[in-house]
Amino acid sequence: MLHDVKVMSMSPQKGKVRENKSWQANWWDFQPLAERSLRPLEWSQSSIIFCAHPTQPLITARHFSSSKQFVISSPAQVVTAPTSYGPPALISVAPDDNWLFAYFPGHNIQGIGCLWSRGPQIDNWSVKESWHITHGAGPVAASWLGQPREFVTCSIAQAATSGEGPVSPADSAATFKQCFRAAIGLGYNGAD
Repeated sequence: MLHDVKVMSMSPQKGKVRENKSWQANWWDFQPLAERSLRPLEWSQSSIIFCAHPTQPLITARHFSSSKQFVISSPAQVVTAPTSYGPPALISVAPDDNWLFAYFPGHNIQGIGCLWSRGPQIDNWSVKESWHITHGAGPVAASWLGQPREFVTCSIAQAATSGEGPVSPADSAATFKQCFRAAIGLGYNGAD
């Protein structure tokens, strides 16, 4: 892997043999670092670790405190053609732990974006909505909007909000996505 080159040189005034160590890197030494794809990992407030399966279009989950493991159900488009989609490239869980978003890139076809809602138990997730995302326009980041503001108590016993701007009228999940082609999208899931 790494090539050590030892150069021996004679010092004419002392007559001692001195070792000069130098390392010369070639492109193949760094290729594994460039080709290594990192699987998305998301840790929720309720200690659930969501992770992309290494080879299949699945999301695996593990409850950290109890070591309970489960698989999140994939959207119908992925279940019917699992070889057409890769493992999720993006996983994002809402701060309130009630929503999960993932993007499944397609193999030379459109990708799938999916939104899940959590049921009464930590391993009960159901697909709320899924949609096609144009090939090459897949999201690379997601941020959740419309979350309740935190309240802090002031020194004069009045409550003040910690955020700025108006509260979003959304009563369910909203996501902000940045895509590969630098487009920005706002997704909103209306009232049930």
